[in-house]
Amino acid sequence: MKKTWKGLLAFLVVFTLLFGMTACGNKKDESTEDLAQNGEGTTLEEGDPDYDVEDDLVEGILTEEMLDQLAEEEEATTEKEKEDKKEEEKEKDPLANLKKYYIKVNRKTNVVTVYTYDESGNYTKPVKAFVCSVGKSSSPTPAGKFKISSKHRWQLMKGDVYSQYCSRITGHILFHSVPYRETKNDTLFASYYDRLGSAASSGCVRLTCGDALWIYNNCGSGTVVEIFDGSSANDPLGKPGAMKLSGTAYSNWDPTDPVSNNPWKTAKPIITVDNFTVELGSEKVDLASKATVKDAYGNALKASISGNVDTAKAGTYSVTYEAKDSRGNTAKKTITVTVKDTKGPEITTSLNGTKYTGELTQAAVIDYVKANTSVKDVSGNASISNVQVVIAEAEGKINCTITAKDANGNTSTSTVAMTFEVVVPDDPTTEDTSTETPPSTEDEPATEAPSTEETPSTEEKPSTEDPSTEEKTSAEVTPAAENNENADGE
Repeated sequence: MKKTWKGLLAFLVVFTLLFGMTACGNKKDESTEDLAQNGEGTTLEEGDPDYDVEDDLVEGILTEEMLDQLAEEEEATTEKEKEDKKEEEKEKDPLANLKKYYIKVNRKTNVVTVYTYDESGNYTKPVKAFVCSVGKSSSPTPAGKFKISSKHRWQLMKGDVYSQYCSRITGHILFHSVPYRETKNDTLFASYYDRLGSAASSGCVRLTCGDALWIYNNCGSGTVVEIFDGSSANDPLGKPGAMKLSGTAYSNWDPTDPVSNNPWKTAKPIITVDNFTVELGSEKVDLASKATVKDAYGNALKASISGNVDTAKAGTYSVTYEAKDSRGNTAKKTITVTVKDTKGPEITTSLNGTKYTGELTQAAVIDYVKANTSVKDVSGNASISNVQVVIAEAEGKINCTITAKDANGNTSTSTVAMTFEVVVPDDPTTEDTSTETPPSTEDEPATEAPSTEETPSTEEKPSTEDPSTEEKTSAEVTPAAENNENADGE
């Protein structure tokens, strides 16, 4: 089109020049003739009665107004060409007719996830996740598919409260910020903000101010909103956190409100870390794990750490943590780390359960225990300070308590249990009945006491029996009878 316009302009210029030259020639002839007749040599100027506008035809034919008009026509033609081109592109690319975003609201988890379409035109690519508050059980947020329609910068809500950046889902159900007492940014209800992440509204979907603004600006009329009941598995980007505002310095402000005078914008990061003590000789300290660093909105930050702690050397060390948030606000905190020996020495002995064979005295046992026990400490200076010995002679047991002390006054104890053989000495007053058994009196022949009465001998009695019979009887007495003279109890 630009080439066409330039060509037309060139044609007009050439035509004007040719026409002007012809007109000027005719004019010059007439003027010469008139001058000859009048005998005057003056030249007509603009404003004179005889001035002809054709004298300035070249200058007047392309005025500024004409050029502006031509430019406007050129611009209009260009815009139309652009629109035509867009329509052609839409016809070629069916995805161009899709809404950029698709919004899902999970009523069970109180999470809003925004999707955009993939190469096939399906809304499968999650791009944003917001924590929200859907309706309470008494006033639930309706399930189903809806389309965003009207929008409102501030909207009067149920209960004579106000909300910012409202996008209508259906009927009286809106996406909107946490309510305010007035249409002022510093009148936020902190208690409502603290409930984000749980069902708390009268049916609408409450969001932080920043999240409500994102939907307000990016999801136009016709954007589909699907409200459903799901689990955390249906929240591909997870559930974002939200600050608890109650008790904070700026509890009447939404931390995500983009207005320039929001005090949260200049609020410094929060570094939470305290002085602590490290045991002398311990492993290297993980200083980063000792601190929690967040921005004013509760988002985790990574702190830079300066300072070194030598756990092999007792003393105090300074460590400084510095953090910077996305707005450039910085915070710094310095703590003291103390490396100190607080543990007693390590006592090592192998005497437990062993048999002691030395002299059974307190001094001898103590010397034996000390000689077989080692003491070690990180301070490099430790020793056995005491050994208590209890000897149970009847039981054959020795119990010892070993106490060790290091250079820093730390003590530790260890117990040792040993045995020993019990030796029973000989007792001369005790008879050994197993080797000396006195003879039984029953085995000795009875001793007859002399009788005071004389018993006549049988030999002196006159025998009435036949002598041969007497001899026979005497001869028939068995040896057993002879050896048991008292067998009949005479």
